[in-house]
Amino acid sequence: MKKCYHPALGAIALLFTMLLSNCVKPPIIIPGQKHYQVAQLMGEIPFHGPDTIRVSYNSKHYPIQIAGQHISTGYPQYLFGYDDQYRLRILIGAYYDGNPAYELAHKYVCDSKKRVISDSTFEFGHYDRNTLTLIDFHLLFSVKKYVYDNQDRITQVTEERLPGTSYTEMRTTTFFYNSSGNAYKINSVIKYSDNSISSSDVFPVYDNKVNPHQLHPVWQLIDIDYSRNNAFIADSYNNYGLPVHISTGAKLSEIMFLLNSFSSLEIAYEYK
Repeated sequence: MKKCYHPALGAIALLFTMLLSNCVKPPIIIPGQKHYQVAQLMGEIPFHGPDTIRVSYNSKHYPIQIAGQHISTGYPQYLFGYDDQYRLRILIGAYYDGNPAYELAHKYVCDSKKRVISDSTFEFGHYDRNTLTLIDFHLLFSVKKYVYDNQDRITQVTEERLPGTSYTEMRTTTFFYNSSGNAYKINSVIKYSDNSISSSDVFPVYDNKVNPHQLHPVWQLIDIDYSRNNAFIADSYNNYGLPVHISTGAKLSEIMFLLNSFSSLEIAYEYK
């Protein structure tokens, strides 16, 4: 008897194989012909109240904007700029369109594998909205250096806070991954300007669902989250195992996702 091949079942099998492999390469392709991506974030923003944040992409499915409806001081929109090889070159935390000023901006340097290895953070200046280039800045706040493993996951971040900031320090954060693909231990060592040193460890506890950061490598970079699963238990998930509604509680004081902090969060996804 001739066996029939069902395309949808084949796609599901492919996704299952990817999740079991040693390295899940983003973006995860949800069954279907179109890309599945984060479209909207709805939640309570501490000190700013409820808001709906829209996530926009270009024709190549690279994020270009994360913008809430109530952009204000301490709560900017985020604009992403790429070079002609689609390497992330800049991220600007800008005020509303029409005001060419920003609160902070990140300028990136990539290696030969198109991975960001250096991140210089600038505070308070002006930028060109058409080209997403910085015109000026008040302060070069910090410089970060990134180290990767053979699965292209960030394993270490070294951040130097520069003179002129409120305090000068060197912070080194190291991520230890287990066989499940999750950062089971995160160690932070801080060397202060008086040469004193402190060290602390965090041991996240994960669910067994899909981490939405894996839907795009840019999400993994900006939140430095390369784990396969989520370091929380969501209130609900969709049919593909992605979290939909997350609440804070005794074990989760705030929800950090796509550069924003939430006291409660609902994530909407879409095919594009």
